[in-house]
Amino acid sequence: MSKLLKERWNRLAFAKKNQSLNESAGEELKEGIPLSLWQISDYEDAMDMYRNYDGVIAQLKTYNVDPELGYLQLKIDQLKADIEEEMGYLDDLQNQYDSAIYPKEQLVGIIEDIIQGRI
Repeated sequence: MSKLLKERWNRLAFAKKNQSLNESAGEELKEGIPLSLWQISDYEDAMDMYRNYDGVIAQLKTYNVDPELGYLQLKIDQLKADIEEEMGYLDDLQNQYDSAIYPKEQLVGIIEDIIQGRI
């Protein structure tokens, strides 16, 4: 777990006092993120899971109900860490960027728009 994710996880854990984060979210968490959100690897994956753009937006908005929990920001941090890691493995820049990095950047952009209230 990255240092930033650990810091946010600790902040969330202590903010919830005796109530476990799993209980507060109603769903199993992985590194502080609901499992269903954790499993969305990029925009294309989200489209496959939720069938269309509106479905993706509706699902992502369910994680923004309590901004104090910061699930969407944690997801952005996770995606950015994945992007950074994949950038180190690019052999065929354009092809790998288009297939591995751009879909993650698309999802980051959508999540940022949701957090900022633009969607």
